[in-house]
Amino acid sequence: MTSTERLANLEKAFLGCISSVSLNDSKIADEKQEVLKDIDNKADTFLEEVHALRRQVAQQEVIGLQEEDILKSEIEQLKQRISRKKQLIDKSQLKFEEWKARLSAVEEQAVSSYANGDGVA
Repeated sequence: MTSTERLANLEKAFLGCISSVSLNDSKIADEKQEVLKDIDNKADTFLEEVHALRRQVAQQEVIGLQEEDILKSEIEQLKQRISRKKQLIDKSQLKFEEWKARLSAVEEQAVSSYANGDGVA
């Protein structure tokens, strides 16, 4: 049952309580037990609706908390994945710099060797 339907039932039960009291004010004293029973029944219906609404609100709060916990967990997992990928990128960058330096050294050696006449002409 939706919150709107639950509130409508609560309002209906409350109006039933009020109407029982106001309609029954004019009844004869002989019908007093019947009037009291009717009022009690409508009050019970009203209280049942109040409790049902409380349960529904509590369930929605629990669901909201569970969803929040799930999102926090997923966010933490994503942060860990990003951290691992950043470490991998940093490691790859270091290797790239190392290979760049080696290539530069080989290139310098080749140029100096060619300039000294040691290279193939």
